[in-house]
Amino acid sequence: MRVKDLIISEINKKGKIDISEFINLSQYGDSGYYIKQNPIGLNNDFITAPEVSQMFGEIVGLFILNYWQNKIGTSYNLIELGPGRGSLISDILRVGNINKKYIDSINLTLIEKNEKLINLQKKSLKDIGFDKVTWQEEFKIHKKNLKFKKKIFHQLFIQMNFLTVFL
Repeated sequence: MRVKDLIISEINKKGKIDISEFINLSQYGDSGYYIKQNPIGLNNDFITAPEVSQMFGEIVGLFILNYWQNKIGTSYNLIELGPGRGSLISDILRVGNINKKYIDSINLTLIEKNEKLINLQKKSLKDIGFDKVTWQEEFKIHKKNLKFKKKIFHQLFIQMNFLTVFL
């Protein structure tokens, strides 16, 4: 079923749909934009900073490594939402290889629905020798599993925004 027909069908069934359902159907439904193709890359629909230059991912990787060394120092969850072809995470991990303890402490989860992109991510991670990764289709936070306090998350968020301003 075409995306347009699927959306109309859902509206006819329910009377209305909210914006999150519209996005989910149009982007990730069986015929959705991100499910049926690989839209990322120079010859596709759009390109992201990690695809243009590995320097972006390396700078982010150095920031995360420094943060881990100064604030965490133990096992932690590294999660990327919509990792595309895996360029950003590969650049982050490649920089992290300077500290084996850091690399070993990473519990990597990639949130991705597109099988074509998952296969590209697997290849990208295999190329740098990283295989301790899980994939999930959705990002769900369960309050009982949160280890970071709000203050730490906000500090990281503010520091990342500060970093972005200078890139």
